[in-house]
Parts: sequence; C-alpha cells; structure tokens
Amino acid sequence: MSHLHQKGFLPLGTIQLNRARDLNLQKKALLKEERGYCVEKSTIIDDVKLSVTTWVDNKAVSLCSSYVGKEPMGMVKRFDRKKRTKIDVPCPKSIMVYNKYMGGVDLLDSMLGFYRIKIRSKKWYHRLFFHFIDLVCVNSWLLWRRSMKDKNIYLPLLDFKLMLADVLMHQEAKVFTPTTRNRGRPLNQDNIENIIKNKRRRRLDMPPVEVAEDGINHWPEWKLDRQRCKMQGCGQKSQVMCTKCKVYLCLNKDRNCYTQFHN
Repeated sequence: MSHLHQKGFLPLGTIQLNRARDLNLQKKALLKEERGYCVEKSTIIDDVKLSVTTWVDNKAVSLCSSYVGKEPMGMVKRFDRKKRTKIDVPCPKSIMVYNKYMGGVDLLDSMLGFYRIKIRSKKWYHRLFFHFIDLVCVNSWLLWRRSMKDKNIYLPLLDFKLMLADVLMHQEAKVFTPTTRNRGRPLNQDNIENIIKNKRRRRLDMPPVEVAEDGINHWPEWKLDRQRCKMQGCGQKSQVMCTKCKVYLCLNKDRNCYTQFHN
C-alpha cells in the first residue's frame, strides 16, 4: 500500500486480519458486536499513513487504504431479518468508496471470462502472461467504448479482439521473400499450369486503417497482371501492388492513389 501511494496511486482494498500485524482484532469477537460496529486502526509505514477499517455487516469486513478511513460515517440500507424490513446501518467512508468503485472491477472480471486465450501449458508464467494480455484487451475495449459513445459506434468484444489481432500482426511487418522451397514432390511444368488455371482468385481484404497509415514497409511492386485499384472513388486498373497491404493502387504520372491510400 505504501509503495503504491508513493507511486501516485490511491490504494483501497480488502485485507485479512491475520496479515496485518499488531491489530489485536479477532473475527469471533467482532461478530459478537451489533451490526454497524466499526473500528479503525492506523500506522505509518515508509512515511505513509495506512488505515485499517473493520466494519461488521453480515460478517466482519476489513479494508486497508492510504487515503480514506472511517470518517465521515454514513448510513446504508440493510435488510433486518427479525423486523423483516430495511433499516439504516452506520457505515464507514472507506466501505462506501469501495462499494462505489467495485462494480467496475466485477465487470472486468466477468468480461475476462469471455473469449479468454486458452493454453494447455501448466507453467504458471504462461498463464500469467496470457491473463495480462486478456486484461489489456478488455480494458482497451472498455476505453474504446467510452471514447466512441458520442459517435454511436458499437463494436462487440470479440470483433474488437479480432481487429486488434489483425492490426498487431501487420504492424511493422517486414516483406518476406522465401528463399527455400517447401518439402514435397517437385512440380513439373504441366502441374504448375494446371494449378494456375484451376486456382480461384481470392477476394483481397482491405487492411486496417492503422496498418495502412503506419508508414512502415509499404513498398510498391510491379505485377504482370492488372487489377482494380482499391482507392475509394478510383475505378481504374493498376499493375502496382503494395507489398504489405497486398492491394493494387494506381501509381503513374496521371494518378497517385498509392500515396493517398497510405496517408
């Protein structure tokens, strides 16, 4: 807690009483107190004041923080089984702050369960590494939703992760030229002609905007065949293909769709 506070963070979280030294608080003794009972103890560690607040609700809850404690006390509604109605129960400030922001943590935990990266490795650091990747993806998606809220643009989490993977795979990609052939039976000239004749031309997917405009390794390559220019509004055919985006673009004295597409 003191280390986080020195780094500029405001920590607040649950703590086990047996992990805190010299508190002299027993759970069994606390449960004998009436509902709403609260006790606070503080100490100074590394020039940082830490406060441990224990509150009795249905059970004893202990929170540790460097910026909030017991005061000011508030009131919360709780259901009384004996009276069968809701009553006001005194509640410390730290508990109220914790409940206010805990909803975002619960949402994050629930979203991590969707589309989790599954690995069979039993090594603990592999699971930890991929857990952090899932954590970053979900947090990025939540921030992206917040930024696109005014524009009424919505993208599901699965589509966001697919888009993110597509961008990362093409980001700073280098042009790969194979120098060796794959193993297998050598192809003669007749087989090559039959493959070319029967091969269907696949639809070229447009690269993500983040990849097309990253300014890295976008080299023009002259091709023997001509295909439709992928620049919006241009219906001409071109023999120039981008080695990274894998799309055909006009690049001649009359039209320079190649530069416009990558800017």
